[in-house]
Amino acid sequence: MHPGGRHLLRHGGQLQPRRKPRLSTDGRHRTGFRQCLRRRRWIWRRWRTESGHADPAVDRLRGHDIPSAPPARGLSQFGVQVFARAPVPGACKTRLMPVYGAAGAAQWHRNLVRIALHTALQLETAVELWCAPDTRHPFFRSLHRQHRIPLRPQRQGDLGTRMIHALNHAQSRTPGPWLLIGTDCPALNPAHLQVAALQLARGADCVLQPASDGGFVLIGTNRPLPPQLLRGVDWSSGQEFKQSVQRIRGARLELALMETLWDVDHPQDVRRARQQKLLPPLNHAQRGVVSHRSYAGQRQIAAQSARHSPETAD
Repeated sequence: MHPGGRHLLRHGGQLQPRRKPRLSTDGRHRTGFRQCLRRRRWIWRRWRTESGHADPAVDRLRGHDIPSAPPARGLSQFGVQVFARAPVPGACKTRLMPVYGAAGAAQWHRNLVRIALHTALQLETAVELWCAPDTRHPFFRSLHRQHRIPLRPQRQGDLGTRMIHALNHAQSRTPGPWLLIGTDCPALNPAHLQVAALQLARGADCVLQPASDGGFVLIGTNRPLPPQLLRGVDWSSGQEFKQSVQRIRGARLELALMETLWDVDHPQDVRRARQQKLLPPLNHAQRGVVSHRSYAGQRQIAAQSARHSPETAD
């Protein structure tokens, strides 16, 4: 230590007095460089949003901070399960392939999965990613590393059997309101999830949110469900929602229904989502995150996925 009481640093072979931190005009320490940078980024993002230069869908895909929905009054803690299949070209979003090709359809699927996952994560509640045919795909692994969420494999069987199994699995570990969502509805937002959970907290046994194509985008429960509750539903027929309502009410379960949303299944749905800025452009997908397997490996996964759920092509 220097006789004057100041620490010394060796620089260029010489001892020099340590610089004291600069103070601002009010006598306080100046804001650090990183804090200033964060402040400037926040101002820039706010300007982009207010001036119309921002694309919210691109921000969602890139994981930029988006204000969470305010907590609903009287809402207890709940969990969200995201059902997704591996983005294997030729095995997902097949109805987009005539326009975008197998690789383009798979890329749209990746974007939809990321957006659905980001919607669930905004609520800062328990989130699980249920993967088909299993959790080994590099895309799922990258999401696990990025968001630190548990990956769980979907069981064998039709879509109804797999959904009931996932919901009951969650109820056995953490009883309470649990929601299960797909990845085809970018119009689904955190407020919808809060409303669904609030319906369950107020006493409903199940909650369903229908889709305009006859299916549904969300199902939730606050109690274990009969394993055969949705067995026999004709999936991908346009009657899934109607048949599911009949089976749930036939089991004497109190059912709450929500507003109808729309899925991204066809090329015109992609254009609609782009116009409403619910989806980013195809070239804004995150690069360098997912490693590509060999062509033979991709075909093997596609075959497994087709056997896993023959009812749902997308």
